[in-house]
Amino acid sequence: MVAPASFNKDAPPIKKAEPTINKLAFYAWWFEEGQRRYLELQYGMHTHSFKITLDKTVVLKDVKIAARYASTFAFFLPLVYPIHPIKSIFYPSVWNKIVTVRMAFHHRGGRELECWDLYIGQKIDVLGKPTTLMQANLQTMTWLDYHAERMLKRALALEKELLQYKPVPTVVYNMVHTTRTVRKGSRNLRWIMLKSKELEQQLQLYRYACLSCH
Repeated sequence: MVAPASFNKDAPPIKKAEPTINKLAFYAWWFEEGQRRYLELQYGMHTHSFKITLDKTVVLKDVKIAARYASTFAFFLPLVYPIHPIKSIFYPSVWNKIVTVRMAFHHRGGRELECWDLYIGQKIDVLGKPTTLMQANLQTMTWLDYHAERMLKRALALEKELLQYKPVPTVVYNMVHTTRTVRKGSRNLRWIMLKSKELEQQLQLYRYACLSCH
């Protein structure tokens, strides 16, 4: 009798299916003038646009959101990436009621932020206020962790190959094999993408040099 694949140690590992998601959802909160303020940020995966909802009531235990009332309006406002923040207009009256705001977030070089730029712990400028994305829903964390694992696997392979040509800091290896607890959804996907690109460019130089020697 042939053992099922799940019990067969020689069977190839089952490839994880890419999680499908329509939007990423993050949450932040802070105290302002003795009052706790809440923010929900959503990124539409198909529309490639941001929407924030301000001053909601949040149940932190399971990240359920319950609006106290639904007075909403929408407008577009360009913001900046926090590496070199530029002061933007702050509207104090915005925080006095629940509002839904559609916004465009931009990198300092002018590129709009994408899903790869968002993670738990990321800091963005919201209406002139530096804001840390402190939590995300389960679907968002699952999506982020899936792609972090996929990208780190590729980056690790590139780093190992590059080590055959020259000694390099094992940055990716240390990330993958860290003993500290890594919070779900806290990997910086953009950084991993850029690191992989850097390793690949270095490898191409050595590969070309090796071909020229033959």
